[in-house]
Amino acid sequence: MLGAALAAMDAPLPFEEIILRDDSLTAAGMRSIAEGMGRGRLPNLRKVSVSKNRDLGDGGAAALAEALADCASLEELSFGGCGVGGAGFEALAAQVPRWPRLRVLVAAGNPGPSDALGRALAAA
Repeated sequence: MLGAALAAMDAPLPFEEIILRDDSLTAAGMRSIAEGMGRGRLPNLRKVSVSKNRDLGDGGAAALAEALADCASLEELSFGGCGVGGAGFEALAAQVPRWPRLRVLVAAGNPGPSDALGRALAAA
């Protein structure tokens, strides 16, 4: 439902923060929300937290990464304890160069590995 509500809103979306913690969010739920967020529709987004959604997994992380791809204003991303593995970390790592303002990244409590994300952060 949240994804559909976001999709129905006129762009650009006005949000600076999106917090979906402790929501039992699944990969399918994140895909729906990510579609509603849409690429390039959140030019002022600074903070995203989806922490403590154990069933988000790689698919949810990949959907989130795609939705945030054009959010150059992103400063903080938190997805700790979301069941994200190597493929999810790879998807997020691919977007790091597109987030020049990123200063806080919380990824603890995921099965990882986070090597790709570490390399992307080091390069940025």
